[in-house]
Amino acid sequence: MKIGIIGDLHIGMRMHKGKFKEDACRQANEAMDLASRHSDIVIQTGDVFDIDNPSIEDMVCAADAFRKSNLNGKRPIVIHGNHERRIKGMVNPINIFSNAGVAEYVHTEYFTIEKEGETVNFLCIGHVPDDKARDVIEHLKEKDMKQGFNVLIMHQSIREFVPNEEQGMLNLAYLDSLGFDLVIDGHIHKRYISENRKIIIPGSTVAAKLDEAELSEPRSITIFDTETKQFDRIELTQKKGIYRIIDISNITPREAIDRIESEYEEMKKDCKDEMIIKIKVRGTLKQGFERRDIIIKEKPDAIMDISDVIGEEIKEKIKLIREMNREKRPMLERIEEMLDEELKGKMKNRPSSIYKLLGEKDVEEVVELLLSGKLAD
Repeated sequence: MKIGIIGDLHIGMRMHKGKFKEDACRQANEAMDLASRHSDIVIQTGDVFDIDNPSIEDMVCAADAFRKSNLNGKRPIVIHGNHERRIKGMVNPINIFSNAGVAEYVHTEYFTIEKEGETVNFLCIGHVPDDKARDVIEHLKEKDMKQGFNVLIMHQSIREFVPNEEQGMLNLAYLDSLGFDLVIDGHIHKRYISENRKIIIPGSTVAAKLDEAELSEPRSITIFDTETKQFDRIELTQKKGIYRIIDISNITPREAIDRIESEYEEMKKDCKDEMIIKIKVRGTLKQGFERRDIIIKEKPDAIMDISDVIGEEIKEKIKLIREMNREKRPMLERIEEMLDEELKGKMKNRPSSIYKLLGEKDVEEVVELLLSGKLAD
C-alpha cells in the first residue's frame, strides 16, 4: 500500500506581513493533488492553517485542496496541529472539513484501511502539550500491536530538532522504541527520514519561516510504500529563494538602510524569474540608536529581517549577563556592584547597607536618610 504523506500546509501564512501567502494556498492544492495521484491514502500532519482563526478565504482554499485528494471515496486523514488545537468544548477548524465530507479528522484513536489483503492501522494524535505527549501515546498505544502495518501519526516537537529543549519532550530514541512500523510527525518544517527508515518528518509544503534552510531545501511531499519500505519524494512547484546575511557593527541607522538597499538591488539583478528575496541583518548600531530607527521601504518581493540588530548599550548588558552566568556569582552581589558603579560620583554617601535598607524600608524613607547624611559607609 502506498501512503501519501503531506506536512504542514500553513494556509493563510501570516508571517512577513502576509507576503507570499498565495504560495501556501497554491502549494497546498498541488500537494494534495499529487499525493492523491500517487498513493492509496493521503495523510496530512496538521497545521493546515498558519493562523489560529482562519479567514473564510483560507477555509475555502483548504476545502478545495482536501477535495482534490479524495480517492475513490477515501478521504484524506487529517490531524490537528498546534494552530488548530482548541480547548475542550470548542470547535476545531478541521471538524468542519470532516463534517463537510472532504477530510477525515481523527484524534486520539485508530483508523484502519485495507487493500488487497493488506491492513494498515493508523494511530492518530493531534497536537498536545509537549510535556503530555508521552503520556498520551502510552495511554493509547496497544500493548500488543494490531495485526498489520502500524503507523503513528502525530504533530509534536522532537528534542533533536528544537533549539529550546523542554523537559519531557519526545526524542527519536523514544519514538523508535515504541514498536510502530512507521512514525510520521508534522510540526517540524525540515524534512527528515531516520536511518532505519521508521521515522519520517515530511517537512512543510511552504517555506513558512523563509530562513536559509527552508529557502534552500525544495518543498515536497513523500510517498511511502509499505511493502518495499521505500520513500519517494515529489517536489512541488515553488518560487526560488535568495538569502543574504548583512553583518553590521556600530553604525548609524542611515548607514544600515543604505547597505540593505544596496544589497537588495544587487540581489534583484540575479533574479531571472519571480523569486523570494530574504535579507537578514544582524549586529549593532551606534550608541543612542535602536532597531526601530531602521525604517526600510516595503518591497513586494522581499523580506527584510532586522530582529537581530541591537544597540551598543544592549550589547554591553548582554555581555555582562553572560559574564555573570559564567562566573556563577550570586546575582545580588553583581547587581550591587553595578549600582555602586552607577552611583559613583553622584552622591556623597554610598553606604553598602543601602541595598539591605531598600529591602526593609520604604524607598522614600531610605532617600530621606541618604539626603540627611545620617548613613555612612
